[in-house]
Amino acid sequence: MAREMVLAGVSKEELQPDNTPQEPLTPKQKWQNFWFYYKWWVLAAVALIVMITIGVWQMLTTVQPDYLFVMVTRDVISDSCIESLEEDLGKCAEDLNGDGKIYVEVENLPLAQYAGGTKNASAEMNSQKLMAYLVSADAMGYIFDEVCFDDYLAELKESADNGIFFDELNVSDSGYEPTEHYWNWENNPKSSTYWGVEMPKQLYFGVRILGGTASGEGPTKRHDTCKKLLEEYITQSAKTK
Repeated sequence: MAREMVLAGVSKEELQPDNTPQEPLTPKQKWQNFWFYYKWWVLAAVALIVMITIGVWQMLTTVQPDYLFVMVTRDVISDSCIESLEEDLGKCAEDLNGDGKIYVEVENLPLAQYAGGTKNASAEMNSQKLMAYLVSADAMGYIFDEVCFDDYLAELKESADNGIFFDELNVSDSGYEPTEHYWNWENNPKSSTYWGVEMPKQLYFGVRILGGTASGEGPTKRHDTCKKLLEEYITQSAKTK
């Protein structure tokens, strides 16, 4: 009954399918039809290809460091000073990964909540990143300024074997502390003249001792290469006095 009501007034001829031949679509019409139904799929595919391309490009163009030193300071050290220190350390380094370049990375982690009256939004993140480096042993070379050395390193020494965080270095220099195995560059000309007044007058260089989470082939290799580099750097620095 419902069907008859809906079709009331419709002839049988009108119900017959339209067999009129359809003209073939033009290339433009085909493209418009395709774009109407599949444009979001195309845009998603293009975005994915762009992301993959950027990722591959970054992997191919990013220079992987041969050495990594973590520099823990109260205040932010300028990029120019960090780059100068990297270049200076690089003079004593080797091409460990065989890419034809020698690159020593010094990553500055400033921990002060405020610097010059401005809040350091990265302070908490830097503190967490430092802990991650310590737990994972991804970094074996460390540099502390005086404030962080006195405050932060004291906690690290408490958890270290025999209360010593740094490993012994085979060097002979007045800035080397033979008990706790760090080198303070305070009496070296680099501390006051090489980079200017912005670099801390006292910086404590050392290589984390092996043991605990810093065990295994990876940490051992990083430890040995950083130790060799730092010993050479201290020796060369002593010759410039």
